[in-house]
Amino acid sequence: MKTIKSFFVLSLIAVSTAAFVSCGSSEPAAKLDAAYITPSQLTYMNVRPNYNYYITTFSYESLELYSDSSYIFTVNSATYSGLVLPEVGNGATGSARDAFTKTYYGTFTSADNSLDADTLDVTISAPTRYTFLGVGSMTLSNNYFYDSANWTEDMNTKLDRKDESENPITVTGEDYLKENAFVETTVSVSKINFTFDYFVPTVAE
Repeated sequence: MKTIKSFFVLSLIAVSTAAFVSCGSSEPAAKLDAAYITPSQLTYMNVRPNYNYYITTFSYESLELYSDSSYIFTVNSATYSGLVLPEVGNGATGSARDAFTKTYYGTFTSADNSLDADTLDVTISAPTRYTFLGVGSMTLSNNYFYDSANWTEDMNTKLDRKDESENPITVTGEDYLKENAFVETTVSVSKINFTFDYFVPTVAE
C-alpha cells in the first residue's frame, strides 16, 4: 500500500520534467507573463463486481502564457485503486496505478471579458506540439515519453499499433499530434486568483 502523498510527489516530478522538456525544445525563448491553475478534480469509478477494486483519480490543469504569444497547457493526473480515507488523521492509503502529464504547445490571443474586468478570455489555438509522460500498471504503453515534435522510431515501437490483420502500423510525430490535438478553445481565467475551471479539451476529428 502506498500513501496518497505519492500523488503529490509524482505531480511535482511531472511538472519539473515538463519544464525541462520545454527548455530543451525548439520553442523560442520567451518570458513567462502569467500562469493559471485549476482546482483539483476527483473522479471515482467502481469496477465491481467484475474486478475486486475501485479506482480514484486526481487531476488538475495549468496554463502558462508567454510574451511571444505562445502557451503551454498541461494536464496532470494520478490514479489509485483501493483508496482508504481514515475517519481520523491523515493516513490515507491506496495502490498507485497510473500517473501522467500531457503537455500541449501553441499560440494564443486574449481579451478582457466584457462582463467582468477581473476575467481574461484566452483563446488557445490547436496545439502544434504534444508530449506525453506517464507511468502505470493499468496501461503498459503509459510507461514512456512521447514527443510529437521530436519523434523517434522507439516511440513508434512503444505505441505498438497494428491493423486489423495484426500487421505493425507506422505512426509519425504528425500522426501522434493529430490524434491528440484539440480544437481552438477559449478559456476564461481569473486575473485575481490565477485560476480557471477544469475542462476536457475537444479533440479534433
